[in-house]
Amino acid sequence: MGETALVAPGMKRLNLPLTASLNTARALAAIYVVCHHLVMTSGWSGAWTNIFRFGQEAVIVFFLLSGFLIFHAEHGRVSDARGYYLRRLRRIYPALMCALMISIIIAGLNGTIVRDFNIWALLGNIAALQDVSALKPGVVVDGFLGNSPLWSLSYEVFFYLMFPLVITIYSRIGRGRTLAIIATASVIGYASYLVFPNHLSLVCAYFSVWWGGAYLADIRGNSALSIRGALPVIAALLALSIAALLGVFVFGLGDPGVFPMLPLRHFVFASACIALCASPVGVWLVRAGAHGGSPAAFVASISYGLYVFHYPVLIQWRGARTPTGLIVGLIVLIAAAYICDRKLDLILPKPRPGGWQRRDADEAEAPGTRVG
Repeated sequence: MGETALVAPGMKRLNLPLTASLNTARALAAIYVVCHHLVMTSGWSGAWTNIFRFGQEAVIVFFLLSGFLIFHAEHGRVSDARGYYLRRLRRIYPALMCALMISIIIAGLNGTIVRDFNIWALLGNIAALQDVSALKPGVVVDGFLGNSPLWSLSYEVFFYLMFPLVITIYSRIGRGRTLAIIATASVIGYASYLVFPNHLSLVCAYFSVWWGGAYLADIRGNSALSIRGALPVIAALLALSIAALLGVFVFGLGDPGVFPMLPLRHFVFASACIALCASPVGVWLVRAGAHGGSPAAFVASISYGLYVFHYPVLIQWRGARTPTGLIVGLIVLIAAAYICDRKLDLILPKPRPGGWQRRDADEAEAPGTRVG
């Protein structure tokens, strides 16, 4: 798992070191998010909380990976819109529905289902409208039954929906002008969010982060990565960072973990990640990440399940609050993620546009998800 299988006509393979490095990045990001929630909800203090306080930044890594791999896997075949949307649908929603069911089971075991069940929250999560109201204004619904990590899936669904339109524009006016349109729309989106907080404006703003990964995939496909080549997208994200900084001036500093500081953290971190990947350090990171091997490939292959299941199983389930219960929870989590990510995929119908299909570039979109 993790190596490229069949590719679409005219599509370049990802070389094995880069594929292995992407697997390592995805695996580390997934493990980090799990550890972040375990540490930050455990009441621990000291070094561990300082090390694992950046769970939000790990999700930004997933957004960048997603943009990179979706562009690589789909930009040459997105003209088949039906096949593209079916691939996205079958990748996101089966695991999401399983996560919703697991949350119901955990709430039942905890004895809180009657108190906490909200049909509108359930429907809002299915409609990809969820976010975290404790961290930002303008949220439609929270993650169902408190499964807060589901927030990022609403952003991914929006990114997937927009991708065919953006690629159509890209094919007609080119990379630079497309980036200019996306950057302008993101800045306007964030400015409108500051005036009238709403979910749509915020996900529009974050599209530049996701497209940052896609931009790297695009320039890598034509030449070696370099700071000079990545400079336009870095500038776009810095412009978005300036808009977020304006929000900080208007609303005040406050807690760095909530609005208005949180989006600023996200946008600056995304800029730094792209600059790092496009620098000579990025070459070293690819080489270092390529040594992750089979363990990283395995964790990467179940990372979507780990992401969407870990919070109810390890954090919310009261049985996991003892050492023995935590071990049981980890076993259940890994088994559920394995079944969902590795086995469920085998029985779900696969779209077959043009008579060919691809399983792998499926590597990492939504936090933990694969492309196909």
